[in-house]
Amino acid sequence: MELFINTLSENICSIRIYELLNICIQIFNALIPEMEPGIVFIIIFTDENGKNKQYNYLLDNNTIELENYIINIYNSSVNTHTLYIIKEYYNDYKNRSLIDYKHYLEHLPYPACHALILHRQNFFKSEKYLILSIVKKYGLLIGLLDNYRIEEIDIKEIVLAAVSNDGHVLRFVPEKFIDDRKIVLAAVNNSGIALQYASTELRGDREIVLAAIKNDPDAIHYTSKEFKEDKQIILNVINKNGLLLYYASEQLQNDREIILAAIKNNGKALQFASAEFKRDREIVLAAIKNDPDAFQYASQEFIEDKKIILNMVNKNGSSLFYASIQLRNDREIILAAIKNNGSALQFASNKLKGDRDIVLVAVRQNGNTLQFASNELKRDKEIVLVAVKKNGEALLYASYKLKGYKEIVLTAVNENGHALRYASNELKRDKEIVLVAVKKNCEALLYASDELKEDKEIVLAAYY
Repeated sequence: MELFINTLSENICSIRIYELLNICIQIFNALIPEMEPGIVFIIIFTDENGKNKQYNYLLDNNTIELENYIINIYNSSVNTHTLYIIKEYYNDYKNRSLIDYKHYLEHLPYPACHALILHRQNFFKSEKYLILSIVKKYGLLIGLLDNYRIEEIDIKEIVLAAVSNDGHVLRFVPEKFIDDRKIVLAAVNNSGIALQYASTELRGDREIVLAAIKNDPDAIHYTSKEFKEDKQIILNVINKNGLLLYYASEQLQNDREIILAAIKNNGKALQFASAEFKRDREIVLAAIKNDPDAFQYASQEFIEDKKIILNMVNKNGSSLFYASIQLRNDREIILAAIKNNGSALQFASNKLKGDRDIVLVAVRQNGNTLQFASNELKRDKEIVLVAVKKNGEALLYASYKLKGYKEIVLTAVNENGHALRYASNELKRDKEIVLVAVKKNCEALLYASDELKEDKEIVLAAYY
């Protein structure tokens, strides 16, 4: 039987096998002239069904499967057979088998990988396996490899492995690779915005651009002009992030379908629409429906539009900030705003800040809105009681006189012990009030009178 032994690109040798005794030794003896330090032979042969099988062999590997295969072909009716040999380089100073070496590299942590790359003066062909294993896990470490340190190695496979792990490392690779379509495609499939490091030509490649924005729509920022003028691409991008309307061409920023799609995703995209659409009632309503704060980008004329302002404050009371002076004096609008957010009272007219019914609604929603009420209402016992019941520290905003009312202060400290801080000096000496305060919050003891700070019952209540 004649056995041809080839690499994928060249014939190594052919051997005649006359007997099965030590057949693997015959094969490996034929290969010895081809051996270099750290080479693993990956032997590929074809089974009886015509399917390729692949096995890794070192000279010290178990060769049972290879022996069985040779026996089968030896006994077959075919006299000529071919084995293809792939040479895989690795170098391990501790002389571990490839299996053990792979296991070692798979479990090597980042600091150790970093040190391995950083402290080597040079890398040789037999260390390609080491570098590949590292960058497949930590692509960023390719940035530590200088060209002159790996000059003996064909590094395209290494670069491809690195960008597949972390697309951003495209910025560290030798310049010739930023124009390599396969490498750039792998990079943007991992991180769309790695497109920024590609060559100008590849930033104009449709397949690469589509892959990049599919991974991360922000990649539209780094594409060539033609893609920012492409309606379908811009629609795809803004449906994922409306604010990317910023990168659309001027013509598309004036396209109604594009604008509606963008603001439905993010109302604040209205800022990038043309002036015409900022005056468009349907567009503005759609924008504030998504985000009331988008109103800041609408035409100034809408600050007088009651329907739009009402729609807006029902979603976010603080949006009352954008209303005209006239609408800040509109009872219906103010009530809608403070029901959503009591703090919106700060944007109401002075007249409505003095409206008892309105302030009661506000403090029921948020006790601290007492600070925005008129001075007269800060002296109103019922309003202050409602406020401190909701938020004890609203006592800060009560009139001086009401800070000395036991009922009000007791209600405040029962909600938040820290409210004792704002009580009158007289009530800071009231044992009942201080006891309630320190039981609620031990730090309230800081605000008690000096005499009560030494009171055993109060100290025990505070800390035990």
